[in-house]
Amino acid sequence: MPATHTLDLDLARTLLTVVPQLLYAAGSAVREQNGITFDRFKALRMIERCGGAVRSGELAERSHVTAPAVTRLADDLVDVGLVNRDPDPRDRRVQLLSLTPRGKRELHRFEALAAAAIAELLAGLTAAQRARMRAALSDLEQVLDRSEPDREQVSARRS
Repeated sequence: MPATHTLDLDLARTLLTVVPQLLYAAGSAVREQNGITFDRFKALRMIERCGGAVRSGELAERSHVTAPAVTRLADDLVDVGLVNRDPDPRDRRVQLLSLTPRGKRELHRFEALAAAAIAELLAGLTAAQRARMRAALSDLEQVLDRSEPDREQVSARRS
């Protein structure tokens, strides 16, 4: 096995260890302040990332959860007034999920709480370490953006 491949696997393992720890810290901060589950927080973020109106099947695919799980989660979010469920104008059999104005406000508040919790952890790094991390994460984000299927491709597979 080439040395670069081994280093890539080591980096991947490190990310698989670190990312859940960061998500746990973020989720704990949101849950402690609001009593909202991290799954609800992630669903709100994903709806926003999908352009504001998304089919539940697309949300399930992008969130890597089952369609019934998304349906239950969407029901909860609709019940508490964070998400709207409206017919798709292109196909009335399909429902689109979108954030309500309150859902948008709450999402931004939850994101601020999560970011503050992670920033508190990052405060243990030096300025130089944070700058290196910022640059590396920016590079990783670009790679992920290129590899993520665009919304039309996902929607076309569902139609």
